[in-house]
Amino acid sequence: MSRSYRKFLSRDHHEFDPPDWSGFRSRERRCISKELHNHYHGDVIFPRYYGSDDKSWCCSTRSYYSKKEIRDDYFEEIRNILNGYQDRRYRGEYDDYEEIFTNDFYRIKKGESPDGNGSRFEWLNSRQAKEEIKNWDGDPLDILYHLTNNCLIEKAVHRECKRMSLK
Repeated sequence: MSRSYRKFLSRDHHEFDPPDWSGFRSRERRCISKELHNHYHGDVIFPRYYGSDDKSWCCSTRSYYSKKEIRDDYFEEIRNILNGYQDRRYRGEYDDYEEIFTNDFYRIKKGESPDGNGSRFEWLNSRQAKEEIKNWDGDPLDILYHLTNNCLIEKAVHRECKRMSLK
């Protein structure tokens, strides 16, 4: 049995009920051993590990996004930052994109986020974007234009597509 099996789906779905994965390999090995040593082949019942509908393709596929969708999402976030868009959350509170970006910008600039991770915006989590932010002396919103012109947003799109294509 391969060690590269995927235990969980890449997105939630109503058909899939995650099983208890403890001892997964040992149970499978016991069933294989019983099948090999049994006089009548085919008598061993292998456990079913997922509660999927019959002939369901949704549970066996990964959720992929195209480069265009990822790029559109990143540029939509940049547009929301520049336009001062506020997204309504679940309790009537609002997320102000510009405020969130400036907080992330100053946190990276101060070095509180040394690896660049932890930002709400995926395109800020690269080392190159972090270096550009640390060396930036102007207005925080002006760096968006700089990151776009230097293709750092496009590199973030490629990095996200590469990450999704891995197992």
